[in-house]
Amino acid sequence: MTAVTSNNTLQNNYKLGPPPTVDEAIVRAPVSRIFEIAREVENWPAFLPHYRFVRFRHRTPDGGGLVEMAANRPFGVFSWPTWWLSEMAVDPDAPWVRFRHVGGVTTRMDVE
Repeated sequence: MTAVTSNNTLQNNYKLGPPPTVDEAIVRAPVSRIFEIAREVENWPAFLPHYRFVRFRHRTPDGGGLVEMAANRPFGVFSWPTWWLSEMAVDPDAPWVRFRHVGGVTTRMDVE
């Protein structure tokens, strides 16, 4: 599928493979609710206070797109402002939300 970006160019869905598991957490909530929170990335700062902002540069038909994110990361007693750009893919049937960081300090990191 393709989407039209803000500058009227066509953009395909991103095909992201599965990343290796590095960190995980147990959450006691229905999978459908967790998935909805995960896919609504623009609302993450309400749940994750270290996030400064999350905004789409463009969207794809699967609900993903190119996402710009910024957060304050702790380094000892300091809070370091970080920024990155991610390709986001969404599969509601699996369900999963995946990111491939393509810009900023976390370039080449894959997240699910």
